[in-house]
Amino acid sequence: MTVNAESSFFVFIKEVKAVEYSRKYGVLVSQRFFDPSDPYIVEEDGTQLEKNVSEFIKDKVYACQTVITNTSVASLDLQVLLDVPQGSIPVLSHEYTKIVSDIIGSYSIK
Repeated sequence: MTVNAESSFFVFIKEVKAVEYSRKYGVLVSQRFFDPSDPYIVEEDGTQLEKNVSEFIKDKVYACQTVITNTSVASLDLQVLLDVPQGSIPVLSHEYTKIVSDIIGSYSIK
């Protein structure tokens, strides 16, 4: 790529690519968005189920839950990238992007 600029400028490049690794571990990631003021559906028998967001409304606050499951026998030292969706504003924090490092034990959930 060649760029010829007449004044100062800033270039940001974002790339996601596959990385080779020698071992394969079982990791499952589940993420859901929900309305914190109305997070559940109650069925006729009284069972409480999580209510997922099917449509996002402008100027409304939503919460996000991310669950990491280690399905292997080895404890894993993982780094998880949490990113506020494009066009959204973080409410309880000023961080749009955050990396959380944690060790997840064998057959564990965080």
